[in-house]
Amino acid sequence: MAYLSHHRWIHDGVQYEVNNFHHAEFDAWCYELYAVDNDPNRNDYIEFRIPDLTPDGSFTPAPATEAVFLAHGEPKIPWPLLRRLIDLMHEYGDLVGDGQPAVEAHDGEAEVSQFPTPGRDDRQPG
Repeated sequence: MAYLSHHRWIHDGVQYEVNNFHHAEFDAWCYELYAVDNDPNRNDYIEFRIPDLTPDGSFTPAPATEAVFLAHGEPKIPWPLLRRLIDLMHEYGDLVGDGQPAVEAHDGEAEVSQFPTPGRDDRQPG
């Protein structure tokens, strides 16, 4: 995978683009990922919707457990790009509280615990 920009990537010769925006109809912040050179007669993309806990104010992301994943059409998104999209949502602070796993050893046994990631609340719906 190569980076053409922060929101445009190339994988196996195919360019992909990410859009992100506030979707007022769903009171959610949306991320879409699609192949740029896709057939113009098709609408194949994936979407994550992250609910807004404060729809009348600055965007406040709901915990990741409330995020919704949708596939429109028949998108074919390579795993490294899906993983990068998830990382991008983390970087922007929009995917929060999904518990980055951490492993701790106690008396010779491993215990997995979860830690929330910080969010952001500085964007206005638009």
